Amino acid sequence: MVKHCSYGTCKSDSRYPEKLMGAKFIPFPKPKSDLEKCLRWISCCRRPHAQLNVDKFTKHTYVCSKHFISLDGPSDEYPDPCDAQTGELHRARRKIIYLSQQSESDDLNSKTSSTSTDDSPDSHAMECCLTTQTTSNPVIDSSCQTEEELFSSMDVLSWVAQVRKLEEENDRLRQEIRQRGKVSDAACQTERDTHFTAEEVSKSKIKNLFEFYTGLSYSRFLMLLVFLFPSCENPIIYEDKRKETRIDKFPLSQQLFMYLCRLRNALNVKDLAFRFNIKVQTVSTVINGVAKYMYLRLGSLSYWPHRNTIIGIMPESYKHDFPNCLAILDCTELKTEKPSSLKQQS
Repeated sequence: MVKHCSYGTCKSDSRYPEKLMGAKFIPFPKPKSDLEKCLRWISCCRRPHAQLNVDKFTKHTYVCSKHFISLDGPSDEYPDPCDAQTGELHRARRKIIYLSQQSESDDLNSKTSSTSTDDSPDSHAMECCLTTQTTSNPVIDSSCQTEEELFSSMDVLSWVAQVRKLEEENDRLRQEIRQRGKVSDAACQTERDTHFTAEEVSKSKIKNLFEFYTGLSYSRFLMLLVFLFPSCENPIIYEDKRKETRIDKFPLSQQLFMYLCRLRNALNVKDLAFRFNIKVQTVSTVINGVAKYMYLRLGSLSYWPHRNTIIGIMPESYKHDFPNCLAILDCTELKTEKPSSLKQQS
């Protein structure tokens, strides 16, 4: 049976495994067993109601794992795919039981256990009544069942502070190692050659140097890094991975930084190999892997600018004559001479 992805405008198809790039097909939750989760997935897919609804479900309705936080599919923390319109991920809903309510529940259970020691019919009926009351009234704080975004502004500030703290500690430890003389000459040479990093460029006294290399500010770079790699594991699939490239020892932050330098300034592969102190083959392998992975993570996000942005950069003549214009579709015709003979035209 051919498997198709029901997510947004995704065209993943099991007949073309080379285009899946390691992704899997995750079956849709069944409406009869988990209706709430099924409705959440329908909302995230953002397909027209006539194409995707509860009545349209079969056992062959799937969503490919490209749209989850990892290529392995849903996790306990993020059980739903990202929103096809906004690209947001939502964590699993939490249930909180207060200590006072927990103690009441424990007292009720203790009464039930003490009552069960009596073998009389009345005690057995009381036990059934208490058990029914306990199971039919679960202690749930509905006000805490809220959906959380992947990261908020406060989370980003906290991550930036942690990164800065780790950088300072790393610099301090490196200085101690140099002072004690426990680093060999070869290691010192490598240390000097690997100073072209995202952290070192962000600390440069040259104004906007990091933005010059990447097109992003350092804080936005960290936000992008957290969004692309929320866990410590490397999700990138390298097609031409070799043993001598040592990609596993190349940090993910450096891989993303090198790719943005290549994308922003079109730096040559040999130039990047010299700057990052790696082999030329490693540069090509990393750039191809990061480009394909970023397409999977960012391809479903909306990139159309807001109407206020479009109106703000619109020429004054257009603002006067066409104030509500948001897009212009145009084509250009180029006139060329052609012979009358059809044979000569071909």
